[in-house]
Amino acid sequence: MTVALTAAITAGCSSAQSDTAGEKPAESSGRDVNKSVTVKTDDGSAKVSLVSVSESFKADNGTKAKTGNFVAVKLRFECEDGKYSASPSYIKLKQPDGTVLESDAGNADRAVSLKQGITSDESQLVKGTSAEGIVAFDAPYDPGAKLLVTGVMGHILAQWPLSGGEPILGEGLPKREINKTATIKDLDSSAVATLVSVTETNGGGSLDKTAAPESGNFVIIDMKFEGKTGTYRLIPRNVHLKKPDGTTIDSGDGNGSWGVDLDAEELQSTDLSPGKTATGKVSFDSKLEPGTKIVVLDYKDKALAEWSL
Repeated sequence: MTVALTAAITAGCSSAQSDTAGEKPAESSGRDVNKSVTVKTDDGSAKVSLVSVSESFKADNGTKAKTGNFVAVKLRFECEDGKYSASPSYIKLKQPDGTVLESDAGNADRAVSLKQGITSDESQLVKGTSAEGIVAFDAPYDPGAKLLVTGVMGHILAQWPLSGGEPILGEGLPKREINKTATIKDLDSSAVATLVSVTETNGGGSLDKTAAPESGNFVIIDMKFEGKTGTYRLIPRNVHLKKPDGTTIDSGDGNGSWGVDLDAEELQSTDLSPGKTATGKVSFDSKLEPGTKIVVLDYKDKALAEWSL
């Protein structure tokens, strides 16, 4: 589904101007940050750099903040593959109490001039193009706040501490490594399946409540399958989470399919001949209780393999 991402975190970014925009006027005095991360969406990827942070931004047109202060960030987007939308509507500010502010809340959208910001025409990037500009928020500065770059469905692609720390991808959730294998025999074929890792999230990786887990929790697993004999038919919906009471659920139950950010990272149906491999993620809308297992079922719902979580 939509948002685990692959990143290259680097310090420093290009000082070149946008390929699509004219010269940008200087903004209110800002603190240099120059921290970059590469994010991926289903459409492409981009290197996103937090160039600087203005803790108390002054609007050139005299617009006053409803809260008494504007916080502004200068961002640079460099499309590295496919296409990428650098729309300011995907930029959010998350306060320490969890409140998420939009860039058009209060008087923020009136504080940044067209020449300072990123226009709709500039924001639609293709490989090799870039855009740079200011996004403001009508809020007091808080060193504990974080800048969020999100995707179309509100999935958090990356976040930067406004205080200047290193950026992280998504929610930055730790993975618990499992790396246990089992041989699956199904009719006249077989495969070796590996449960690589498991991650839990309460759905905080998406700001779109329609994608939130109904159970209040997603369990996301990484799996690898390798064909051994015959042609093994890999069907992700045959991978289930088995609760301690024996109930089994698949990725289609609840909002499980929303737990994986990128379509390309989901485990896909495929035929595996000997030596051929497939990897991907499967998400379940469920709490992770003691005694929970991951099972692979056949067409008769018979367990062909299982792993304890």
